[in-house]
Amino acid sequence: MSIEATQFTSASLPEAERREAGRIAQGITAAVVKGLLHRADPKAFAISADVDTLENQAAAAVRSIDAQTFEHMRPKLQQLAADTAKVQKLTGVAVPELKKSNAIIFKPAALPQGAVPRSGSAPQKYRRLDLNLRKLHCVDETNGGVFSPEDGTDDMVLGAIRIGASGNVDYTKAIVAGEFAHDNTYRNFGELPFGSVSLRTTPGYPKTFYWIFQLVESDSDDAEVAAGITSALRTVVTMVAGMVGGAGIGAIAGAVVDAIGMIIGLFIDDDVFSPYGVAIRLNSENDLGSDGVRDEHTGNISAHGGTYRIGYRLRLV
Repeated sequence: MSIEATQFTSASLPEAERREAGRIAQGITAAVVKGLLHRADPKAFAISADVDTLENQAAAAVRSIDAQTFEHMRPKLQQLAADTAKVQKLTGVAVPELKKSNAIIFKPAALPQGAVPRSGSAPQKYRRLDLNLRKLHCVDETNGGVFSPEDGTDDMVLGAIRIGASGNVDYTKAIVAGEFAHDNTYRNFGELPFGSVSLRTTPGYPKTFYWIFQLVESDSDDAEVAAGITSALRTVVTMVAGMVGGAGIGAIAGAVVDAIGMIIGLFIDDDVFSPYGVAIRLNSENDLGSDGVRDEHTGNISAHGGTYRIGYRLRLV
């Protein structure tokens, strides 16, 4: 058998997991919004003094956003605080309630974990699965982009979240992925490490892993956009760790995809592509051949009238 790498969204999940993914995503979004609004205006949006509450954890996660990035976000957060309909849509909580301490309460539901991996007594040959970024190719320009009559350029920034077989979650810092113009539509990264997951957090096979890519067309300072994306990804990762409870890995991955899509616009002002998820199923340690290296995978990320093709290679180490 060979490794399977397929595009993933929360819509790919069975109904029960999809519902739980949606619940977790809105819980993450509500907590993050409360934490952001509290940092912007601590008096208006009170936070519980209990360090174990979800909103207190969100406030702590938000405090890790560097001052420059947060000041760039502040005007948008002030606009959000005044838009009661949008706040309630994002959080599921009316603004007067959201302003109270301990307004965000979330209890994860335990869901069936699916098939138990086949355990074996033989020692594992490999320790981890690496994903190396290989290329980004502008297949079709965004509106006003690289093939427009004005010969504009697209400055692209890319980050990612990855989910291990046991549901452990981590992020890869966003990078400036290149400037794409009418005479330069291809960026070759060689073998750029873009995150790894342990093979030893669960016994036996099969194992499923997820990578969630976030692509953004930067219309401002690329380094600031990368910092904003990284802050958003790190905040989601921090919140997921305290919220998933007994949820299955599919529900966790679905929640990550949906939560990024809901909050990323609060961190940056630029043209955001929908998060692009990949589900990677490893049926055995032999799936990548005798050398543990897989030929390149590709996938198309589309938005704003444009398409970018990402290329990556999987490697067992």
